[in-house]
Amino acid sequence: LISSIIAESSKKEVIAYAVLSENAQITSLPVVSIDKVEQQIFIFNRQAEILWSYKEKNNPLFMPIYVELTPDKTLLVTDSSRVFEMEMKSKKIIWERSGEAKSAVKLKNGNILICYENDSRILEVNRKNQVVWKCDCDKPPFHATKLGNNNTLVTYSTGHIVREINPTGKVLWSFGKLEIEGDDEQHLSYPEYAIRLRTGNTLITDTGNSRIVEVSLKGEIVWSY
Repeated sequence: LISSIIAESSKKEVIAYAVLSENAQITSLPVVSIDKVEQQIFIFNRQAEILWSYKEKNNPLFMPIYVELTPDKTLLVTDSSRVFEMEMKSKKIIWERSGEAKSAVKLKNGNILICYENDSRILEVNRKNQVVWKCDCDKPPFHATKLGNNNTLVTYSTGHIVREINPTGKVLWSFGKLEIEGDDEQHLSYPEYAIRLRTGNTLITDTGNSRIVEVSLKGEIVWSY
């Protein structure tokens, strides 16, 4: 089970992204909080107690946008000038790539999948910062994640659509109508994140409509909140 929770206010964006083991409880999941005003990151438990924080004068954040707590117990941070991975305990940066990205996720093979919205491009980069895969998109990508079949699930926020593409960039599945915003059973409004569930359904954060929808492979909304 994968849990992805997003909440926004005028000052903070809170993102929790974690993978639950078979016996884990959702109440044990930490919440990762980005404070965009103070340029810092917090990790809270479910009792709102601070477990960890980051605000370093010698290595400051610059408008952090996205953060992921990886299965390796490191933190992958996307800010307005770079993507970097740091060890939690030492706060030492162990990997870094410059450039203005929108989001980045760590893959099972250790590579980093990065969305560059301004360049309409997705890059998969290895630990040596070598590009091992890229996709030039027809619309700006906001978030992407690799699927078990080696395809990529891409969220195009300003395109109001989520697509599954193969390694050559061919669209195999999609939900939403390209560049058509809506709030009904076939449309999205500025979606920001999507994940593929074990059932084969896709969970989408439909930000502009203030809802989360679960969509089947047939393109039907089977659950919403």
